[in-house]
Amino acid sequence: MTLRGGRAPERPAVDALERLAAAVDRAVVENAEGQPALAARRLRPVLRLLGGLPPSDEVARVRVRAAIELVKSDYERRGDVETQLARLADLAAAARAEGASGWRGLDPALAGMRGLLYLRSGRPEESLHELDEALGHVQDADAIDACRALLNRGVLHMDRGELVPARADLTQCVERAHAAGFDRLVFKAQHNLGYLEFLAGRLPLALARMEEAALSLPGRTRAIALLDRARVLLEAGLVGVADATLAEAAEIFAADRLGHDLAESELVRAECAMLRGDVDHARALVASARRRFVRRGEESWAVRATVIGLQIDAANLARPTSAPTGDPALRRAWGVLAARAARLELLCLRSGRPVWAYVASLVGLEAHLARGPMPDAAQRLAALGPVSPGDPITVRLHGRRVRALLALAAGDRARAGRHVREGQRD
Repeated sequence: MTLRGGRAPERPAVDALERLAAAVDRAVVENAEGQPALAARRLRPVLRLLGGLPPSDEVARVRVRAAIELVKSDYERRGDVETQLARLADLAAAARAEGASGWRGLDPALAGMRGLLYLRSGRPEESLHELDEALGHVQDADAIDACRALLNRGVLHMDRGELVPARADLTQCVERAHAAGFDRLVFKAQHNLGYLEFLAGRLPLALARMEEAALSLPGRTRAIALLDRARVLLEAGLVGVADATLAEAAEIFAADRLGHDLAESELVRAECAMLRGDVDHARALVASARRRFVRRGEESWAVRATVIGLQIDAANLARPTSAPTGDPALRRAWGVLAARAARLELLCLRSGRPVWAYVASLVGLEAHLARGPMPDAAQRLAALGPVSPGDPITVRLHGRRVRALLALAAGDRARAGRHVREGQRD
């Protein structure tokens, strides 16, 4: 460590800095283990103590490292992505003023954290821009920032259905993290390579890879891994096992005060409830998830919850226990649902969410069919095209149901039967 002006620091200052840097490293582990409250409690006094050390390039670097990690902790606990992004901007300006500009890894570290915040808040285009920026300077990045950026960009590519670049990023993350001794990042990348197999349609291999990853890193149960495993189990039709796994994950998320992840688990549990025909429970779960997303300022995720809620409302109106089809109150309810679906479809299209727009369009079609004859049913069925095998099971089943209803409305009973049988195979 060198003081400004070239003087060597006093030994006590060097020892203090080493202790504080080690505390930051422990906070990094706590954040990685889904314990942001613990990390935040560790980082705040560290930042205060760093302010009392003689200024140097290394003190500035450790202070920036701690401040970036605190932004991550605070986002996971409270959300509000715009506030956290503003903090990063202020941090960048202050770091350059205080001498951290001598740290070549500053810009990749900041870009990588911005990319993570955008990814977690459901803003994929902005996330990709920042992660590309971070990895464009990977030769300057600290090893941990390079690995994190590769991991997060791999996850982003998976979310976008881009499995080839996702595999490349995650594989490179495993290699770099293994070389640097970052066992948790190795686990996370290997786990996500397992999830990639799920997205590729290889469910048994996905579960096996996830299990291998879990065994590679003993310790506390990792709830985010349970959430992903539950998604695979749900796709395999093991609804009860998936829901039990989600309940276990939700308990951990709640204990660690991880509001975003808890809300995500509620959305998947709502899908389980829909598949069991428990409309009331599904509706309650979606409402809870949406409140959490809104409270955290995660608009994109709140829209996703609204789309799932729309599906649940359609399932509720379509239940055999509902009033007869010709009932005026039921027709009005379908009309209200059709209007909501149209507004939501437009919102999703304008904001670049084509899958959610498609789901809203399915609800709209079902609502129109429920209200009476549809003369152009055959044309609408043709316009839908085939069901995408890459869609989640609840979306596929809904798509096949609506296609069967359209085929019946068009007088094509044989085609309707094919869609029903395909849904049963799903």
